[in-house]
Amino acid sequence: MSFFGRFFMILLLVVSVIETATLAGWLALTTVNAILAIVVLFVGLTAEHIVTYIRANRGQPLPIGRILIVAAVETVSWAGWIALFRLGGGHVALSIVYLFVTLFVGHALEQNTTRNCSNLFTGLLRQEAVDITTIETVIGFVWLILTGVNPFVAAGVLFVGLHVEHVIAAGKRPVCY
Repeated sequence: MSFFGRFFMILLLVVSVIETATLAGWLALTTVNAILAIVVLFVGLTAEHIVTYIRANRGQPLPIGRILIVAAVETVSWAGWIALFRLGGGHVALSIVYLFVTLFVGHALEQNTTRNCSNLFTGLLRQEAVDITTIETVIGFVWLILTGVNPFVAAGVLFVGLHVEHVIAAGKRPVCY
């Protein structure tokens, strides 16, 4: 593998570390300071998407407006999910559906951003986002359950699941719809 190939694989690990640390920090803060938790989530997801864009588009100008939109959508996804989940009962199933649907849209927006598609909002309901969205939704739920048992194991499971999702996403054809 070339130097650049190894470098961009390292950036993929960095993306997974950023998202794992962001989600773990956010979740820990949700019961202490909800506003700070949202800020941490938004800033961390913004950093994740900046590194993702740089990895996919070395040397191109950073579309910060688009990246902020993607980070905002994902912030609403995770924050809404935990709020619904904590209501308990039938809301747990609803929270999983909510997370899947909102992340599905977020992933389409992210793909449009990293691919430099002319229209950010084109092809929001694309089949190719189903696999990565399913992985992230399932791993999010498993992580949340494991956090109550062993937070360190939970963080490890979250990291591995997110890294698998990021590797699959990075391998997708860069097609605009």
